[in-house]
Parts: sequence; C-alpha cells; structure tokens
Amino acid sequence: MRLVPSVDAVWSSRLVRAWQTAEILHTEAGWPAPQACPSLEEGLSPQRVLREVATQPALQRLVVVGHAPGLDELAAYAALGEHGLELFTLRKGGAACLRFDGAPRRGGAALLWLATPKLLRRLGG
Repeated sequence: MRLVPSVDAVWSSRLVRAWQTAEILHTEAGWPAPQACPSLEEGLSPQRVLREVATQPALQRLVVVGHAPGLDELAAYAALGEHGLELFTLRKGGAACLRFDGAPRRGGAALLWLATPKLLRRLGG
C-alpha cells in the first residue's frame, strides 16, 4: 500500500472500529503497530492531540485513526487552524495522515490524505 512512503507512527482510539482500522494499516502497509491515544477518544480536543505530538519531536508523519466529528475537527485544526470547521466527514474508523514540518501548531500541518473505513477494509481484504 502506497498511501505515503512511510509513517513514523499510527495513533488510534481504543474503540473497536478505529483499532481494527489501525491494525489494517499495520498489517497491510507494514507501518508501525498502532499506539493507543486517549486524546482520540470521543470528545476529542484537537489542541490536546497537537500537544501530545509536540512531545515527540522526531514525529513528522502521523496517521491518526478515530471517530467523527473529532477526527474531522483534528484534521481541519491541524492543517488549517480552524476549530469546528467542517470540510469533510469521516465515520468511525476513518483515518487521516498529517505531516508536521517543525513544531506542531494550529494550521501548521499538511493533510496528506483521508481514508474512509470502507476504503481501508478493501485494502485489508
């Protein structure tokens, strides 16, 4: 799978559908095993996730797997700096790949791709 050449980490909510998606990315793409990220649970705070990313300075390409509307808001906030902006809708188990060049900050990430659960299940099947 060549969504991006490689990623540094896969962070996932611990809820079943999100975790299954993260496992598909690990198995099919050979990416790092998913790491549980409590900030990706329901009631997500985009600022909290970016603070967690900031504690890992070597992290540049991060895949986050979570739920709507939190994952949608995180991607918009990280890439555009707009909290609550609705540009797209991902369902449970959707994934987004963010690239951070330098310190993570509001509007400072590049949104490399978004993937729906259906697309990711097809990759695994």
